Amino acid sequence: MAIFASKKMKHIFLAGSSIAIIAIVLLFPNREWMNYLIIVFTGIIAYYLHIAHWHFFKNRTDSVVSPLRSFVRKVGFGLGLSFFSMGTILGIIGVIGGFSDGEMFIPFAQSAELGNESSISADPNLFDTVMLYVSSALAEETAFRSFGIGILMIPLIWLFSRCRRRLSCEKKFSATLSFKLGLILNFFIAIIFGLVHKDSPGFTVISFLNISISGFIYGYLFLVQKDIISAWSMHLSWNLVQIFVGLPVSGKYLPSASVMGNIFYGARDSILSGGSYGPEGSIVTVVVQLLLLLLLFKYLRRIVF
Repeated sequence: MAIFASKKMKHIFLAGSSIAIIAIVLLFPNREWMNYLIIVFTGIIAYYLHIAHWHFFKNRTDSVVSPLRSFVRKVGFGLGLSFFSMGTILGIIGVIGGFSDGEMFIPFAQSAELGNESSISADPNLFDTVMLYVSSALAEETAFRSFGIGILMIPLIWLFSRCRRRLSCEKKFSATLSFKLGLILNFFIAIIFGLVHKDSPGFTVISFLNISISGFIYGYLFLVQKDIISAWSMHLSWNLVQIFVGLPVSGKYLPSASVMGNIFYGARDSILSGGSYGPEGSIVTVVVQLLLLLLLFKYLRRIVF
Protein backbone atom coordinates (compact mmCIF):
# COMPACT_ATOMS: atom_id res chain seq x y z
CA MET A 1 0.00 0.00 0.00
CA ALA A 2 1.15 3.54 -0.78
CA ILE A 3 0.62 4.63 2.83
CA PHE A 4 3.47 2.33 3.88
CA ALA A 5 5.88 3.56 1.16
CA SER A 6 7.65 5.64 3.78
CA LYS A 7 9.16 4.00 6.87
CA LYS A 8 8.17 7.08 8.83
CA MET A 9 4.51 6.70 7.82
CA LYS A 10 4.61 3.01 8.71
CA HIS A 11 5.91 3.74 12.20
CA ILE A 12 3.34 6.52 12.67
CA PHE A 13 0.57 4.13 11.62
CA LEU A 14 1.76 1.36 13.97
CA ALA A 15 2.23 3.75 16.88
CA GLY A 16 -1.23 5.25 16.31
CA SER A 17 -2.77 1.79 16.09
CA SER A 18 -1.14 0.82 19.40
CA ILE A 19 -2.46 3.92 21.15
CA ALA A 20 -5.93 3.33 19.69
CA ILE A 21 -5.94 -0.31 20.87
CA ILE A 22 -4.91 0.72 24.40
CA ALA A 23 -7.68 3.34 24.49
CA ILE A 24 -10.30 0.85 23.24
CA VAL A 25 -9.26 -1.77 25.81
CA LEU A 26 -9.50 0.80 28.62
CA LEU A 27 -12.86 2.16 27.45
CA PHE A 28 -14.48 -1.20 26.59
CA PRO A 29 -12.97 -3.87 28.86
CA ASN A 30 -14.11 -7.52 28.95
CA ARG A 31 -15.51 -7.58 25.41
CA GLU A 32 -15.52 -10.87 23.51
CA TRP A 33 -13.61 -9.37 20.58
CA MET A 34 -10.86 -7.95 22.81
CA ASN A 35 -8.58 -10.94 22.15
CA TYR A 36 -8.27 -9.96 18.49
CA LEU A 37 -7.08 -6.46 19.36
CA ILE A 38 -4.63 -7.90 21.88
CA ILE A 39 -3.21 -10.16 19.16
CA VAL A 40 -2.64 -7.13 16.92
CA PHE A 41 -1.09 -5.10 19.76
CA THR A 42 1.21 -7.98 20.78
CA GLY A 43 2.24 -8.42 17.16
CA ILE A 44 3.23 -4.74 16.94
CA ILE A 45 5.28 -5.01 20.14
CA ALA A 46 6.95 -8.19 18.84
CA TYR A 47 7.79 -6.37 15.58
CA TYR A 48 9.58 -3.52 17.35
CA LEU A 49 11.40 -5.87 19.72
CA HIS A 50 12.55 -7.79 16.65
CA ILE A 51 13.86 -4.60 15.04
CA ALA A 52 15.80 -3.67 18.19
CA HIS A 53 17.32 -7.14 18.45
CA TRP A 54 18.14 -7.38 14.75
CA HIS A 55 19.93 -4.02 14.60
CA PHE A 56 22.13 -4.96 17.54
CA PHE A 57 22.95 -8.58 16.60
CA LYS A 58 22.49 -8.85 12.85
CA ASN A 59 25.23 -10.58 10.88
CA ARG A 60 26.26 -8.80 7.69
CA THR A 61 27.07 -12.18 6.10
CA ASP A 62 23.52 -13.54 6.52
CA SER A 63 22.02 -14.89 3.31
CA VAL A 64 19.47 -12.62 1.68
CA VAL A 65 16.08 -14.34 1.45
CA SER A 66 12.81 -12.65 0.51
CA PRO A 67 10.75 -11.77 3.63
CA LEU A 68 7.68 -13.73 2.49
CA ARG A 69 9.68 -16.82 1.59
CA SER A 70 11.59 -16.64 4.87
CA PHE A 71 8.34 -16.26 6.85
CA VAL A 72 6.69 -19.25 5.14
CA ARG A 73 9.77 -21.44 5.63
CA LYS A 74 10.06 -20.54 9.31
CA VAL A 75 6.36 -21.19 9.95
CA GLY A 76 6.64 -24.52 8.14
CA PHE A 77 9.77 -25.40 10.11
CA GLY A 78 8.02 -24.72 13.42
CA LEU A 79 4.97 -26.74 12.35
CA GLY A 80 7.17 -29.62 11.25
CA LEU A 81 9.04 -29.70 14.55
CA SER A 82 5.86 -29.80 16.64
CA PHE A 83 4.07 -32.37 14.44
CA PHE A 84 7.12 -34.64 14.38
CA SER A 85 7.84 -34.43 18.11
CA MET A 86 4.22 -34.61 19.30
CA GLY A 87 3.43 -37.41 16.84
CA THR A 88 6.41 -39.36 18.19
CA ILE A 89 5.36 -38.72 21.79
CA LEU A 90 1.75 -39.79 21.28
CA GLY A 91 2.84 -42.83 19.30
CA ILE A 92 5.21 -44.03 22.03
CA ILE A 93 2.69 -43.41 24.83
CA GLY A 94 0.03 -45.26 22.82
CA VAL A 95 2.30 -48.25 22.16
CA ILE A 96 3.19 -48.65 25.84
CA GLY A 97 -0.52 -48.53 26.78
CA GLY A 98 -0.64 -45.05 28.26
CA PHE A 99 -3.93 -44.27 26.49
CA SER A 100 -6.08 -47.25 27.40
CA ASP A 101 -8.78 -48.31 29.83
CA GLY A 102 -7.57 -50.01 32.97
CA GLU A 103 -6.40 -49.48 36.52
CA MET A 104 -5.84 -45.83 37.53
CA PHE A 105 -7.44 -44.77 34.21
CA ILE A 106 -8.44 -41.09 33.94
CA PRO A 107 -11.37 -40.47 31.51
CA PHE A 108 -10.87 -36.92 30.25
CA ALA A 109 -14.46 -36.35 29.06
CA GLN A 110 -15.92 -37.60 32.31
CA SER A 111 -13.59 -35.36 34.29
CA ALA A 112 -14.81 -32.36 32.31
CA GLU A 113 -18.48 -33.26 32.80
CA LEU A 114 -17.99 -33.59 36.54
CA GLY A 115 -16.33 -30.19 36.71
CA ASN A 116 -12.92 -31.61 37.54
CA GLU A 117 -10.23 -28.95 38.06
CA SER A 118 -8.33 -30.29 35.06
CA SER A 119 -11.00 -28.95 32.68
CA ILE A 120 -11.78 -25.39 31.70
CA SER A 121 -15.10 -24.25 33.17
CA ALA A 122 -16.08 -22.00 30.28
CA ASP A 123 -15.54 -24.33 27.32
CA PRO A 124 -15.14 -22.14 24.18
CA ASN A 125 -15.87 -23.23 20.63
CA LEU A 126 -13.16 -24.25 18.17
CA PHE A 127 -12.58 -20.81 16.63
CA ASP A 128 -12.40 -19.08 20.00
CA THR A 129 -9.99 -21.75 21.23
CA VAL A 130 -7.67 -21.26 18.26
CA MET A 131 -7.71 -17.49 18.74
CA LEU A 132 -7.04 -17.91 22.46
CA TYR A 133 -3.96 -20.01 21.82
CA VAL A 134 -2.78 -17.80 18.95
CA SER A 135 -2.76 -14.81 21.29
CA SER A 136 -1.31 -16.66 24.29
CA ALA A 137 1.51 -18.24 22.26
CA LEU A 138 2.33 -14.90 20.64
CA ALA A 139 2.26 -13.10 23.99
CA GLU A 140 4.47 -15.69 25.68
CA GLU A 141 7.01 -15.77 22.85
CA THR A 142 7.11 -11.98 22.78
CA ALA A 143 7.62 -11.76 26.55
CA PHE A 144 10.07 -14.63 27.03
CA ARG A 145 11.96 -14.75 23.76
CA SER A 146 11.74 -11.30 22.08
CA PHE A 147 12.12 -9.40 25.34
CA GLY A 148 13.44 -11.98 27.80
CA ILE A 149 16.29 -13.01 25.51
CA GLY A 150 16.50 -10.56 22.61
CA ILE A 151 16.33 -7.31 24.56
CA LEU A 152 17.96 -8.45 27.80
CA MET A 153 20.92 -9.75 25.78
CA ILE A 154 21.81 -6.22 24.68
CA PRO A 155 22.99 -4.82 28.05
CA LEU A 156 24.44 -8.23 28.97
CA ILE A 157 26.59 -8.42 25.84
CA TRP A 158 27.56 -4.74 26.12
CA LEU A 159 28.75 -5.12 29.72
CA PHE A 160 30.56 -8.39 29.02
CA SER A 161 32.29 -6.92 25.96
CA ARG A 162 33.48 -3.86 27.91
CA CYS A 163 34.92 -6.02 30.69
CA ARG A 164 36.62 -8.30 28.18
CA ARG A 165 38.16 -5.40 26.26
CA ARG A 166 39.72 -4.05 29.43
CA LEU A 167 41.41 -7.40 30.03
CA SER A 168 42.43 -8.33 26.48
CA CYS A 169 42.23 -5.03 24.57
CA GLU A 170 39.96 -6.82 22.11
CA LYS A 171 37.72 -4.37 20.25
CA LYS A 172 35.98 -6.67 17.78
CA PHE A 173 32.44 -7.74 18.66
CA SER A 174 32.15 -11.54 18.56
CA ALA A 175 28.92 -13.00 17.18
CA THR A 176 29.93 -16.41 18.52
CA LEU A 177 30.45 -14.97 22.00
CA SER A 178 27.05 -13.28 21.93
CA PHE A 179 25.40 -16.54 20.87
CA LYS A 180 27.00 -18.44 23.76
CA LEU A 181 25.92 -15.79 26.25
CA GLY A 182 22.47 -15.92 24.69
CA LEU A 183 22.33 -19.67 25.39
CA ILE A 184 23.17 -19.03 29.05
CA LEU A 185 20.42 -16.42 29.28
CA ASN A 186 18.06 -18.79 27.44
CA PHE A 187 18.66 -21.43 30.14
CA PHE A 188 17.46 -19.12 32.93
CA ILE A 189 14.55 -17.76 30.87
CA ALA A 190 13.46 -21.36 30.15
CA ILE A 191 13.41 -22.13 33.89
CA ILE A 192 11.27 -19.04 34.51
CA PHE A 193 9.02 -20.11 31.63
CA GLY A 194 8.51 -23.46 33.37
CA LEU A 195 7.84 -21.88 36.74
CA VAL A 196 5.13 -19.52 35.47
CA HIS A 197 3.08 -22.61 34.59
CA LYS A 198 3.20 -23.93 38.16
CA ASP A 199 -0.43 -22.96 38.83
CA SER A 200 -1.72 -25.25 36.08
CA PRO A 201 -3.87 -28.15 37.38
CA GLY A 202 -1.79 -31.26 38.10
CA PHE A 203 1.58 -29.50 37.76
CA THR A 204 4.50 -31.83 38.61
CA VAL A 205 8.29 -31.92 38.43
CA ILE A 206 8.02 -33.79 35.11
CA SER A 207 5.71 -31.16 33.61
CA PHE A 208 8.08 -28.44 34.86
CA LEU A 209 10.97 -30.15 33.05
CA ASN A 210 8.93 -30.52 29.87
CA ILE A 211 7.79 -26.91 29.76
CA SER A 212 11.29 -25.66 30.59
CA ILE A 213 12.82 -27.79 27.81
CA SER A 214 10.15 -26.51 25.41
CA GLY A 215 11.04 -22.96 26.43
CA PHE A 216 14.73 -23.64 25.79
CA ILE A 217 13.93 -25.03 22.33
CA TYR A 218 11.88 -21.93 21.49
CA GLY A 219 14.73 -19.76 22.74
CA TYR A 220 17.26 -21.66 20.64
CA LEU A 221 15.12 -21.18 17.54
CA PHE A 222 14.98 -17.47 18.38
CA LEU A 223 18.75 -17.16 18.81
CA VAL A 224 19.50 -18.90 15.51
CA GLN A 225 16.81 -17.20 13.42
CA LYS A 226 16.80 -13.80 15.19
CA ASP A 227 12.99 -13.74 15.39
CA ILE A 228 10.11 -15.60 17.03
CA ILE A 229 8.39 -16.90 13.88
CA SER A 230 9.41 -20.57 14.16
CA ALA A 231 9.23 -20.47 17.97
CA TRP A 232 5.69 -19.07 17.84
CA SER A 233 4.64 -21.51 15.10
CA MET A 234 5.99 -24.50 17.04
CA HIS A 235 4.53 -23.28 20.36
CA LEU A 236 1.08 -22.72 18.84
CA SER A 237 0.88 -25.99 16.89
CA TRP A 238 2.30 -27.96 19.87
CA ASN A 239 -0.73 -26.86 21.89
CA LEU A 240 -3.30 -27.17 19.10
CA VAL A 241 -2.28 -30.72 18.14
CA GLN A 242 -3.01 -31.89 21.69
CA ILE A 243 -6.34 -30.04 21.77
CA PHE A 244 -7.50 -31.27 18.36
CA VAL A 245 -6.95 -34.95 19.22
CA GLY A 246 -8.78 -34.58 22.53
CA LEU A 247 -5.93 -34.31 25.04
CA PRO A 248 -5.40 -31.82 27.87
CA VAL A 249 -2.85 -29.05 27.43
CA SER A 250 -1.04 -28.24 30.67
CA GLY A 251 -3.88 -29.84 32.62
CA LYS A 252 -6.66 -27.97 30.78
CA TYR A 253 -9.15 -30.04 28.78
CA LEU A 254 -11.35 -28.59 25.98
CA PRO A 255 -13.74 -31.29 24.71
CA SER A 256 -15.53 -29.03 22.22
CA ALA A 257 -12.24 -28.16 20.50
CA SER A 258 -11.46 -31.76 19.54
CA VAL A 259 -11.75 -32.16 15.75
CA MET A 260 -10.74 -35.82 15.47
CA GLY A 261 -13.57 -37.55 17.30
CA ASN A 262 -11.95 -37.99 20.70
CA ILE A 263 -9.14 -40.30 19.62
CA PHE A 264 -7.93 -40.43 23.20
CA TYR A 265 -10.61 -40.95 25.83
CA GLY A 266 -8.27 -40.94 28.80
CA ALA A 267 -4.88 -41.94 30.19
CA ARG A 268 -3.29 -43.95 32.93
CA ASP A 269 -2.34 -41.89 35.94
CA SER A 270 1.42 -42.33 35.60
CA ILE A 271 4.54 -40.45 34.51
CA LEU A 272 4.53 -42.52 31.31
CA SER A 273 1.27 -41.03 30.02
CA GLY A 274 1.18 -37.77 31.98
CA GLY A 275 -2.21 -38.52 33.54
CA SER A 276 -4.67 -35.63 33.76
CA TYR A 277 -1.96 -33.10 32.84
CA GLY A 278 -1.62 -34.55 29.36
CA PRO A 279 1.53 -35.48 27.39
CA GLU A 280 3.42 -32.53 28.91
CA GLY A 281 3.40 -34.47 32.19
CA SER A 282 5.01 -37.56 30.62
CA ILE A 283 8.63 -38.69 30.95
CA VAL A 284 8.37 -39.77 27.31
CA THR A 285 8.02 -36.10 26.36
CA VAL A 286 11.19 -35.26 28.30
CA VAL A 287 13.19 -37.83 26.34
CA VAL A 288 11.76 -36.87 22.93
CA GLN A 289 12.35 -33.16 23.52
CA LEU A 290 15.94 -33.73 24.63
CA LEU A 291 16.60 -35.78 21.48
CA LEU A 292 14.98 -33.02 19.38
CA LEU A 293 17.18 -30.43 21.09
CA LEU A 294 20.31 -32.46 20.27
CA LEU A 295 19.25 -32.63 16.61
CA LEU A 296 18.67 -28.86 16.55
CA PHE A 297 22.10 -28.24 18.10
CA LYS A 298 23.69 -30.34 15.38
CA TYR A 299 21.79 -29.27 12.26
CA LEU A 300 19.79 -26.05 12.75
CA ARG A 301 22.58 -23.51 12.28
CA ARG A 302 23.36 -25.03 8.88
CA ILE A 303 19.87 -24.30 7.57
CA VAL A 304 19.38 -21.03 5.67
CA PHE A 305 16.04 -19.32 6.21
